[in-house]
Amino acid sequence: MPRRPKSEPSLSLFTRGGARKYLSAAERARFYAALECLEPESRTFCEMIYWTGCRPGEALAMSAASLDTEAGTVTIRSLKKRGAQKGRHYRVVPLPRAFITRLSQVHCLGEGDDGAGAPKERRLWRFGRTTGWKRMGAVMTAAKITGTRACARGLRHSFGVHAALKGVPETRIRRWLGHANLATTAIYLDMAALEDREMARRLWREDGAGIESVPPIRRPDHTLSNTELIRLLSAYSAIAEEAPRLAFLTSLETRAGLPPGHP
Repeated sequence: MPRRPKSEPSLSLFTRGGARKYLSAAERARFYAALECLEPESRTFCEMIYWTGCRPGEALAMSAASLDTEAGTVTIRSLKKRGAQKGRHYRVVPLPRAFITRLSQVHCLGEGDDGAGAPKERRLWRFGRTTGWKRMGAVMTAAKITGTRACARGLRHSFGVHAALKGVPETRIRRWLGHANLATTAIYLDMAALEDREMARRLWREDGAGIESVPPIRRPDHTLSNTELIRLLSAYSAIAEEAPRLAFLTSLETRAGLPPGHP
């Protein structure tokens, strides 16, 4: 498994040579699709890192007691804490319901020690870090992801970037990843600002529900026929997210020749 050279700065998402240390959105999607190459227990291990950004050692330390299937969360014991916090710092991260269902099925989670399910203290994955690295490497290979980012750390970094792109607050990203300070978390927000293509895609809504679907307005007096009005209202109603809605209105004002912020 690729290791970060000690000479590289720790607070960076790029190597000194300029290579990315995180998975792009396309690579992240390919990684998830490639999880199908693993047997169920190995898949849930890699998928846990995908959904939470946890470190491999943190995943391997999880037991049935770490999961709250009713609340839909996992409690992670942070491994990077020092001093009085070492081994005593925990963070709670939400999980998708579909993944919780898969965990329950694969790891026979039930009520606990009464015979209805796995003992609460039993670890979810009974292999070590070396095996975990190999399983992660197999998925990266299947997904055709190479270089420094083709490892669990690259997947962890991609979780932070992905969360920042989706507008998750900085303090929440810090909590989910278990960072000691916001300076570490800030690298993901800085990176998200550079991912212009992803941000623009959310505005364009390439599925046809964004600003590209604004019907043309040809009347110089800004009056609309009933047909044009219905088309505009239908296009606006099809936009679910706030940012694309604002972009739609801005584009509409521009096409109509109205000044920004008109009454």
